[in-house]
Amino acid sequence: MNSATLRLPAQSFLGRGALAEAADVVSALGTRVFVCTDTSVAAIPAVRKSIEHLASRCEAVDVYTETPPELPVDSVESCAERARAAGADVIVGFGGGSCLDMAKLTSLLATTSAPLRDHYASCALPQVPLPVVAIPTTAGTGSEVTGVAVLTDPARRLKIGISSPQLIPVRAICDPELTLTCPRGVTAASGADALVHAVESYLAPPLEPRWGDGVGLFTGASPLTAPLALEATRLIFSALPRVTSDGTDIEAREQMMIASHLAGISFGQAGTAGAHALQYAVGAATHTSHGLGVGLLIPYILDFVLPSAIRGLADLGAMIGLKGNGANAIARGFIAAVADLLDAIGIPRTLQDIGVAKSDLERLTTDALTVTRLLQHSPRRLGRAEIREIFLNAWAGRLPAIDRAGSFR
Repeated sequence: MNSATLRLPAQSFLGRGALAEAADVVSALGTRVFVCTDTSVAAIPAVRKSIEHLASRCEAVDVYTETPPELPVDSVESCAERARAAGADVIVGFGGGSCLDMAKLTSLLATTSAPLRDHYASCALPQVPLPVVAIPTTAGTGSEVTGVAVLTDPARRLKIGISSPQLIPVRAICDPELTLTCPRGVTAASGADALVHAVESYLAPPLEPRWGDGVGLFTGASPLTAPLALEATRLIFSALPRVTSDGTDIEAREQMMIASHLAGISFGQAGTAGAHALQYAVGAATHTSHGLGVGLLIPYILDFVLPSAIRGLADLGAMIGLKGNGANAIARGFIAAVADLLDAIGIPRTLQDIGVAKSDLERLTTDALTVTRLLQHSPRRLGRAEIREIFLNAWAGRLPAIDRAGSFR
């Protein structure tokens, strides 16, 4: 299929020192600025200096530093209430995925009194959100270029995704120097997230757009997304081992920032699939990070979808330099390479390693089955029996399709 959509920020600034653009970019969009960040990011000297510069250019700058991980719904609504009280006309997200998602959701709620639950799932928003400028300080989520924001609602067992093209930030500023302070564990989990974005979006089956009838946010892999996913994969395999070994390696940090951005653009159009759907259940049950969860699950997902994705997996394998006797061998080699990379950077290998009991798997399967908007992007059908099989393999550490008998410890 040669149809495609491409929706992303009107402008992206990416490179060492790009943060210097922030004051000009933000002040051109509004004069009453509301910054969503957290205490650790706000303490970074370059961030403090940037916010001070912004304050000298604008009528008012209000800095919200209480963004928590995994975004509980009450914290989002509290943040939005403060933005409304401040009369904000532009929102800045400064930090990792949670801070950028907080900015998106605040921009949505700042223009309405409707509760956040009215916007759950994919939707055409009833009102125009405030403009968002996204400035990531991690390399992984790609949130600066997508129309997706994820939060936690204690009334539900799963995380909630709010998805709309209207949530895509209007500007993205990606300065790899901001990631130099990122701890190794966060760097590894963020990098794993970027890898899964690239791989799942490359393998996502194309969906026929409903031209003239409201094109959905995700339309599957296309000629516009596939090259980005391939290049992101290549960069991640080159840079992620280096940056987790030496966090001061600015060249590797830069490559990871580029890879995260490319993978974000790719999955922002194509969608993600099984690893993300299953992580929604696992993350809610274990309170582990999103990047860690998708990184743990992706080898088992790829092992399962192999029969339906040989060509795509072989393409990805060839992109990282794998050679073999035919597409099947290269595809299997790629799955093994993914498992080895994630093992090398310290992503846990099994669900047991993050505290999941075997007796939990049935409930996790039931919960994951509800994430239909992501499961539909899998190259192989994922129903109850299939998801339970993947969870069993991930619990025991088995990758049967690539001939790794027993655990791959």
